[in-house]
Amino acid sequence: ISIPHADLVVGQSRTIVVNWKSYIRLFNRLKRDAHLFQEYVNQHYSCQSFISSREQLTLNIRTTKTTFDSVLRKFLDDYVTCLICQTAQTHLIKSDGIWRIECQLCGTQRIVKRLRWKHHHHHQ
Repeated sequence: ISIPHADLVVGQSRTIVVNWKSYIRLFNRLKRDAHLFQEYVNQHYSCQSFISSREQLTLNIRTTKTTFDSVLRKFLDDYVTCLICQTAQTHLIKSDGIWRIECQLCGTQRIVKRLRWKHHHHHQ
């Protein structure tokens, strides 16, 4: 699975992730909702974000490619990768308010922190 590198346009007080579609493709392959990563990004930067009509993600803060790439890696470590066998072949199971990652290869489960998805209705 190829991990996208952020293609960013950084303005005075915002950052546009131009290649957000690559992230959507990645998360489809990983059986994760791209909204989860968007919320993870919001929490990491304490920012707000929205997806434009061109399917680009806009953050209301400035960041760098290096930082954004490392936030993606951290998200994958936290919400995708099996800590035992290091595979990305896992499921995110949500039941009774508890989120668990279950590995399809070794069967290991671990509990992960819930991400509260807050809908920000911003349209450009």
